[in-house]
Amino acid sequence: MMSELRDQLHGLLRLQSSAPPGRLPDHATLLRPEGDGPHPAVLYCHAHGGDYALGRREITEGAPWLAGPPAPDLVAAGFAVLCLDMPSSGDRQSEGSESALVKAGLWHGRPLFAQIVGTQLTAFGWLAARREIDADRIAPRPQFIGLGEDDALTPPLARNTVLARVRAAYCTATALETFTAAGSGHLETPEMRAHVLDFLSWRLAQNNTLTRETC
Repeated sequence: MMSELRDQLHGLLRLQSSAPPGRLPDHATLLRPEGDGPHPAVLYCHAHGGDYALGRREITEGAPWLAGPPAPDLVAAGFAVLCLDMPSSGDRQSEGSESALVKAGLWHGRPLFAQIVGTQLTAFGWLAARREIDADRIAPRPQFIGLGEDDALTPPLARNTVLARVRAAYCTATALETFTAAGSGHLETPEMRAHVLDFLSWRLAQNNTLTRETC
C-alpha cells in the first residue's frame, strides 16, 4: 500500500514543463504590443480562487476578483505579458489536484510552492532572452490586496500591522506603493487597476531617472 502511494506521488513529480530555447514554454500564453520592441514585460502568475480550470486564461478572460481581463490593459499600455499555467491549474490539471501535488512535493522534499517559484524563474529567463523583450524592464505580476474597511477578514489592526511590515521591507527599493479603496473587500477595483498601470509605466520607463514618493 505504501509503495503504491509512493509510486503515484513520484509519478506526479515527473511531469514537468520545459522551455527549449526559442520556443514558447508549454502551457503558456505570450501577448505583446505591435512593433519589434524591445518591450517592457510583465511575468504574470495567475491565481485560482477555487477555479482551477481557469489558469492562464485569467489574463485574457478575467476572473470574478478582477476588474476585467488584465492582458488588454497591459498590452495597450505597452507591456508584453507572459503567463504560464501553474501546477494543478489550466491545462496542467491532469498532473494532479493541488492537494495531491502538495503531498507529492512534501514526500520528496520539493514543496509545491518552490516548484511554482522555480517555474516562474525559468519563465523569467526565457522571457529575458527574447530579442523583442527588454531584459532590464521585466516586472512580476503587479499584486493587489483588497483591504475593505468593512471586511471582517482584514480588521484594522491586522491590516495596519501587515502594511507597516511590508512598507519596511520594500520602501527603500521604491518597489512599493499603497493604494486603498474603502469598501472594496478582496476585489480589484478599476481604480486599483489604473494605479497599478500607472506604477508600472513609471517603474519600467526607459532610462528612468525620475523619482516619486512611494509607500
